[in-house]
Amino acid sequence: PGAGRLPDGRWSRIEWVVKPDEMVVYVNGQERDRVAADFSWVHRPFSVYAENGSVEIQSVEAVRP
Repeated sequence: PGAGRLPDGRWSRIEWVVKPDEMVVYVNGQERDRVAADFSWVHRPFSVYAENGSVEIQSVEAVRP
């Protein structure tokens, strides 16, 4: 509960790591979610949205190992 909430009025660094067998989400260096599943089929762009409020993106970097 509450793991998806971001601090109000502050920049947050979100790192989303998708591997063939798991996905991990970090916010400001803290692990928020880890899902073990088959992600080998994921080859499409990602999107960002706000469920309640607004989101401002400062920068995006996509790295493919």
